[in-house]
Amino acid sequence: MAGVVVRARLSSKCLLCVRGLSEWSAPIGRPAPVGSTPSIPFCVHRSKYKNLPVYTDYKSGRSQVLTRVTKVDGDVMVLERMLRQHLGVDGLRSRADEITGSVTLIGNHRDQVIKWLKNLGF
Repeated sequence: MAGVVVRARLSSKCLLCVRGLSEWSAPIGRPAPVGSTPSIPFCVHRSKYKNLPVYTDYKSGRSQVLTRVTKVDGDVMVLERMLRQHLGVDGLRSRADEITGSVTLIGNHRDQVIKWLKNLGF
């Protein structure tokens, strides 16, 4: 399908998506982001039990470790680029899937990704 354009669309699942990026404030019990309003075009929704959807998968007989971030609305490519810059690992391989709203990173970066997302205010 040449010429098909997938546009990022924010849903109405969280405060960030409902209010828009300019009117966003941190939910109760979570720290506010460093800046007054985040300039990020994506939203990471929490799970049913209010946890961040960051998971560790094992492939190839547990010899390959993958870190997955799911439940992403908005521009998944920007999230992938920001994660790669934040982790700062040379040659870090990653994949962003706009259809499923997920980002997959090679390696075990779960704790670093959760800490970074919490600092952003998710």
